[in-house]
Amino acid sequence: TFKVLGHDEVSILNGGMNAYMADTGNPLEKGMIQPGPKTFKAGFRPELLATAEDVSKAIAEKSAALIDNRPSGQYMGINKGGPVKRLGTLPGAKNVPAMWATVNDGGVFRSKQALEKMYKSIGLPTEGETINFCNTGHWASVGWFITHELLGNKKAKMYDGSMAEWSMTKSNPMDRRINLN
Repeated sequence: TFKVLGHDEVSILNGGMNAYMADTGNPLEKGMIQPGPKTFKAGFRPELLATAEDVSKAIAEKSAALIDNRPSGQYMGINKGGPVKRLGTLPGAKNVPAMWATVNDGGVFRSKQALEKMYKSIGLPTEGETINFCNTGHWASVGWFITHELLGNKKAKMYDGSMAEWSMTKSNPMDRRINLN
């Protein structure tokens, strides 16, 4: 969100507080900290987001790799997230669940080399136009971070409407890899 709003000075604490606290030399503030007010002027960067129209174009023209960052059960069409209206995924999408981004789903990001190897084994490019999506954008933000920031693909976008938006329109195509009905 910060990047989309034009703020590039953003960091993620790799491994969270557990990893930070594991190194006993790291400083830790105690007591009530009262930060001073700051002014933030947003500068919307639409080039980081994909719209439903961008997704339609990517499907029709195969112009962007589609990356589904949901758990594989949702990708395969066995389950669906609450706001999603239909089972399945975008046609042509490949599945990279957000939990695969970290070692043992524990919060420490995998190395760039491991992520490159993962993408290659799935058949995903690490360069060129990509669109990450999930149900409502929160797992896709992890996928976008991997693609854009860790792998360095500056043509990566995130479809924040994701499957919740896409599945509402019955004419939007979807693939269901496993149909249990």
